[in-house]
Amino acid sequence: MSDNMCIETPVYFTPNTLSCEMTPATTAPEVRPAVLSADLAARAALPALPSRTAVRLSDFTDVIARQASRGSTPLARPLTQTNPLAYSAFAMLPVACNSDSGAPFPTNDSGTSDGGSTNPDAGAGGDGGVSDSGTGGDGGSDTGVDGPHLPGVPVTHDTLPCGGEGFLPDLDGDYGVCTNYTSGTHHLFTWDPTTAGALSSLISLSYAPDQVLRAATGAYFITNYGDASAMPAVAPGLAMVDTAMGFQTQSAFPNLVLPDSTAASNGSFVTSVLPSQPKGLVEVGERIFIATSNGVPNLTDPLQSYYLPGTVVIFNQTSGSWYHYLKTTDYNPTSIGYANDRIYVVNSGDINAARTPVASTPSSIDVIDPTSFEIVENIPLGNVGAGIHGEIAFSADGKTMVLPTGDNSGRIIVVDLETSTPREITVTTGSQVFLTGLSLDPTGRYVYVGNFNDGNLYVVDLTTDTVLDSANLDSDTTDFSGISDGLYDSMSVFMGVGPQIMQVPLVTE
Repeated sequence: MSDNMCIETPVYFTPNTLSCEMTPATTAPEVRPAVLSADLAARAALPALPSRTAVRLSDFTDVIARQASRGSTPLARPLTQTNPLAYSAFAMLPVACNSDSGAPFPTNDSGTSDGGSTNPDAGAGGDGGVSDSGTGGDGGSDTGVDGPHLPGVPVTHDTLPCGGEGFLPDLDGDYGVCTNYTSGTHHLFTWDPTTAGALSSLISLSYAPDQVLRAATGAYFITNYGDASAMPAVAPGLAMVDTAMGFQTQSAFPNLVLPDSTAASNGSFVTSVLPSQPKGLVEVGERIFIATSNGVPNLTDPLQSYYLPGTVVIFNQTSGSWYHYLKTTDYNPTSIGYANDRIYVVNSGDINAARTPVASTPSSIDVIDPTSFEIVENIPLGNVGAGIHGEIAFSADGKTMVLPTGDNSGRIIVVDLETSTPREITVTTGSQVFLTGLSLDPTGRYVYVGNFNDGNLYVVDLTTDTVLDSANLDSDTTDFSGISDGLYDSMSVFMGVGPQIMQVPLVTE
């Protein structure tokens, strides 16, 4: 790799190949804050945050606008996934090129095969990655147990270190992240599903997190939206946290040049995309694949919000550089996971709670070969707002994928990955339903999914496609502390409920 800093200008020659021109630079250009649109000036005049009874999904755009006015990242989970209302437009940043020649496909970047190691925690994370639902004690706990696994009495397992208005964007096997948009307090933490009260902060984070991945090296990678209110503005990107050394660094996304003029979801055409609103991430070998939604908000008229072409951006851990990218088949890629030697990216489509219908463009699943960077299959799902969560729940054998929906329908999507066939199951009905915290038990039979708007955890049997039972985790639906992320572990389901992690022990009949 050259000692000279260089600007990497990606150029598509075909839909799945990329090269870069190398421009030596003696110094890195400064990060220039974006020229904010007049929409942002309206933030100061926004009304106070309404109660959750008033918020629901139909009023979500007002909530996001209010969060944006707090001077932190505009999106907050558990409602992050349903709307693109986060402002993130920044100047292109310098990135290190991956080789002296600028070749986009070095045979071996680090001297080891890309396929030599795959992080089992990556991408699917706590919600249903093979690592969390099919290995160790988790897989053994279900073996030989008959009868449905129904929810017992919920108890508080841990309290998050982010304060009273904090919540849980991502919970994995023994670590997670929490965020608090009011106080600006964000943490990476460890926890123990077998020991209540053992949660401990590893480090205070500079920017509000969305999804977290612990790489094979032990470093933590966290997707975030940067900080548009900072001077200079901090671009959205990928944070790397070294907990042993106690430091964190931010790698901003590079500008991506499209092969030709490409349509956004509102019918306009663009020739480049600066990735924003990053969601899920997965590690394969030395590379990290990140789904970026690339929404363009309009805070004064939410009906005019739209999505740029979706992208999956690839980060090379060895070189510390942005290495490659793919344009997704459909808009708004959110969830990403790894199974069957393939990367699965869920394109949620254009979702906007201000419109009817909420999902106005198709959802689909892109199946990516992680070595050739090619989309080898696309599985259409219809206009269902699928995914939205950042993570994908897989069965332990990798044959089944389960996704929530963000279109107010109360459905989950079950995909047979052997036949690429989806089917729908209605979990709950109502005018406003937001499913989140979906997890799958090791047998691949039972799905556990929360509804932010009624505070319930639902149990679904995939062999009969029926809802078996439910348990209420959040009786106060007038606040903004609803169900967020979830995790199945050792005959319990753990769910984020506002600033707490609740444990729901499972019983059998």
